[in-house]
Order: sequence, then structure tokens, then C-alpha cells
Amino acid sequence: MPDSSSPSPDLSRSASEAHPGFEVALERLEETVRLLESSTLSLDEALHRHAEGIQLVAHCLNLLDQAERRVHLLAGLDEQGQPRLEPFASGDEPRQE
Repeated sequence: MPDSSSPSPDLSRSASEAHPGFEVALERLEETVRLLESSTLSLDEALHRHAEGIQLVAHCLNLLDQAERRVHLLAGLDEQGQPRLEPFASGDEPRQE
């Protein structure tokens, strides 16, 4: 009899996938949505996938916020002729979560 305390192989993720890059996380999120919409999952699997999807959304939002903070605008040259960079300000209100 299989050990019921361990997750099924397709639901477990390796340590290297614990903090995926944006593209990988987005692909996993899209896969999760497809599976949830397919109506072929058991209730337990659907709940597990839903929780995973929520975590992936939060992870993607965090990565996007980090990327936005790293974007700089060229604001001209300083006295030494070096590029002067300023943080990008989108003008949008902060995201409400």
C-alpha cells in the first residue's frame, strides 16, 4: 500500500523549483489553471492545485515588483559625461493587495 502522507509525484516539486523564474512560474500557473478547468481532478487535488496557484501568483507579483524596482531611466549625463540614471516611476498608484 503506498504511503498516503507523501504527495503524488506530479504534484511534488524539487528544491530547484521552489523559487522558479518568472517564465517558469507563469507556465506552472497556466498549467494549474488548465488542470483546474478540466474538472478531472479529485477534490483534494483541486484544493492542492488551487493553493499552489495562489502561491505562484504571489511569487510572480513579487518578481514583477522586483523587476520594476530595477528599471531605471536615462536622465541625461553627469558632469563627467557618465549616464545619470533615475528610478522608473510609472505614475500609477501602488497596487492594493
